[in-house]
Amino acid sequence: MRVVVVGAGMSGARLAEELRRAEPDPETMSVTVLGAEPEAPYNRIMLSHVVAGGMGDPGSTRLKPTGWWDRNHIEMRTSASVQGIDRVAREVELADGERVPYDHLVLATGSEATIPPIDGVRGTDGALAAGVFPLRDASDCRGLTAHLEEHPGRVALV
Repeated sequence: MRVVVVGAGMSGARLAEELRRAEPDPETMSVTVLGAEPEAPYNRIMLSHVVAGGMGDPGSTRLKPTGWWDRNHIEMRTSASVQGIDRVAREVELADGERVPYDHLVLATGSEATIPPIDGVRGTDGALAAGVFPLRDASDCRGLTAHLEEHPGRVALV
């Protein structure tokens, strides 16, 4: 049996862990987790602590130590952006064209940052105005942290 989990956030990572706990034999059940981000699963909730300067880099919030996924026979694929799902062929299509077969598919893709419609938050082109950042993922965290290092001062959180 092949289980593919789309989404390497906290839910997808925990599901993979529980699947492996329930069936330790990778020959009986293979578990593959596909994550679009280049980072291994991490605790998004802790990103605010990273920005505040208490935890270093977003990598310090990783859910599992280096090598854990391999030792537990879970294929963790980062930078694996899903482009489509072929339910008839039972395959997930990645952005690079690779197709990943499955017997069971779980979508654990999480959510997106919602930017409220506040005057001044977006420019005339619809993009976020300079100095406005969501804090949803590690990339957002790095961008916000770099901005704060270059522009110290007051911060407003919404």
